[in-house]
Amino acid sequence: MTAFARSFTSCIAAAALAGACATAETALSTDEATTAPPDAAPPALDAGNKPAPVAPADASDGSTCEAPCGLAPQCGCAAGQTCDVDVSGARACVTGGSLKVGVACLSTRECVAGLVCADGVCRQPCATVGATCTGDRAGTCKTYAVAPTDGGAPGVTYTACSVTCAYDKEDACGFEPNALLAAACVYQPSTGDVECAKVSRAQVQSGLCEADAQCGAGRVCVERPDFKTCRRLCKPGDPAACGGCTAFAPPRVVAGVAYGYCP
Repeated sequence: MTAFARSFTSCIAAAALAGACATAETALSTDEATTAPPDAAPPALDAGNKPAPVAPADASDGSTCEAPCGLAPQCGCAAGQTCDVDVSGARACVTGGSLKVGVACLSTRECVAGLVCADGVCRQPCATVGATCTGDRAGTCKTYAVAPTDGGAPGVTYTACSVTCAYDKEDACGFEPNALLAAACVYQPSTGDVECAKVSRAQVQSGLCEADAQCGAGRVCVERPDFKTCRRLCKPGDPAACGGCTAFAPPRVVAGVAYGYCP
């Protein structure tokens, strides 16, 4: 074989080998592309890995609390504070005091935390007018005016529980002689019930009046032919009562007991 023939044959062999290598590389690339798994997609968020939402402040009954705080039920304030209505009519948290339910007050700051000063008496706030309240000496849910001296603006009202009391006890609502403020067990003609209410701090006898509360603890405002006057409360037939206890007309019966007034 001549040198030219050997060179030509070598070139053909080299070309064939190069073609085979290229074919093998192409096949390998195709196989890898066919068998390689696709990139995994990021896992979707589910109930187990979703970020926990920020919970709003809750009321004591599990419902969402109003902003900045709630009156009934009380919520949104720190321990030892009460959600109250301020002088502008807006709600705000105030630090509670030491006065118990039924006692006379000037502002909610004087009442134990959780109670509001409504119509001059520390009371439990409530939500539904006419509903029966539960709790210490709690009566019926009513609407009470909040006077400026009670910490609220004119026209501001609370829905709060009436405070039950013993009609024949002068100190049933924390009354103390010569105290700066006074509350007493007062008859409510519209309902026939009694409840703690703000009264005159003086126990008036024979003074002019328009309502029982003006006469002080243990006193009632009695109709006379030409005027009304304060008299001491009593029970007709009670030997310990003042002489000649006169029954009310129409009868004033509280918890099954008839009451009257002294001469």
